[in-house]
Amino acid sequence: MSCNQEPISIYSNIDGLNHEEILNGPENLEKHSLELIYKIDTTLSEENFKLLIEALNKSSEQLSPYYFNALTFYCNSLKINQKLELEAALFNYFINQPKSYISNIKKMEIQYSDCFLIAISSYIQEYLSQNEITIISMKNLAYKYCKDCSNEEIKFIYDYLDLSNNFQKE
Repeated sequence: MSCNQEPISIYSNIDGLNHEEILNGPENLEKHSLELIYKIDTTLSEENFKLLIEALNKSSEQLSPYYFNALTFYCNSLKINQKLELEAALFNYFINQPKSYISNIKKMEIQYSDCFLIAISSYIQEYLSQNEITIISMKNLAYKYCKDCSNEEIKFIYDYLDLSNNFQKE
């Protein structure tokens, strides 16, 4: 090998998605998500934010973790109305796909997981303050949708909900 050769990028396809094909393909939400995750292009756009929010809870189990992780890049730079959209989308994702949520949150850098915790906390506390739902109801719902969850994962989910409920912003 020559030292003058350009480096070769090797992308994952362990999850069944051909990352290289997506990254070399046309502009779409999958490509945008992968570019953010691989830090190829970290340009944020309001249009892509809206698309990520919509796709998070409507996409396949295979794609939703990518959209979830792509949203971390947006989390700390949102306008007030966008924060509300993110809070609702994250809460719905947490309740409907708790195993995926906790799996992804455990792998995140602390500034991103904290941003998501603040978003979920704000949403939960708002609902609880309006007496529309209880923390026990949220736990029961997350438990219902936690397919093949271990006791440890269930405990993490319950602890995360308790933390969100008791979290105090500065």
